[in-house]
Amino acid sequence: MEHEDTAAGRRPDGVHLRAEFSVPERGVSVSLAVRRGETLALTGPNGSGKSTTLAVLAGLLVPAHARVELHPPADATPRPAGERPRLLTASGALLREGERPVALPPHRRAITLLMQEPRLFPHMTAAGNVAFGLRNAGITGAEARERAHALLGELGIAHLSRMRPASLSGGQKARVAIARALASDPEVVLLDEPGAALDRQSAPLVRGLLAELLADRTCVLVSHSPEEVEALADREHRLDE
Repeated sequence: MEHEDTAAGRRPDGVHLRAEFSVPERGVSVSLAVRRGETLALTGPNGSGKSTTLAVLAGLLVPAHARVELHPPADATPRPAGERPRLLTASGALLREGERPVALPPHRRAITLLMQEPRLFPHMTAAGNVAFGLRNAGITGAEARERAHALLGELGIAHLSRMRPASLSGGQKARVAIARALASDPEVVLLDEPGAALDRQSAPLVRGLLAELLADRTCVLVSHSPEEVEALADREHRLDE
């Protein structure tokens, strides 16, 4: 089941992410397309393939038959004739004529996955955790430190930059994790139950921050929370067992 959110106010301009795959051993078969700048919510019962889909998009799982593509913007910029989408995964029956299997590792996909748990490095400060995300994008030294502080400032926690995760609340850890995920300016953001580990006070605040930060980004959201889907998603794609 899929429905459009006409009140969102965003106008995505063409497909950005397209994926098709099957994992027979899990009983999962998925085909989806996400438009540039929109948030697509994957909903459905446990076992329907939501987490499997995120794993395939992130490159953590490469099914025997799969295809994941990132499409260039549909704008007026001159492009080479016959330019193709960027292949992230291509395998099995979904390979096209003349293609070789492709399985780009997670760090080369321009896709970031934000898990339920923040999973911050306990030995690093908040700023250090964010700077780590920047290093994955090739940004180091003073520039990484400055950008890390700027990102934490955007999330309202610049004053916590020198603190380690053990001293942070659940909501504060979530903000640091969001800053780290967005630090490398990924093309696509994957959210796996972003509010599941938060208390009742923190969840609405983090949800509001995500809504602002993801406003112009392509995003795939997995959630069991109707409030979260309503606040963050432009469309809903339901997966059934």
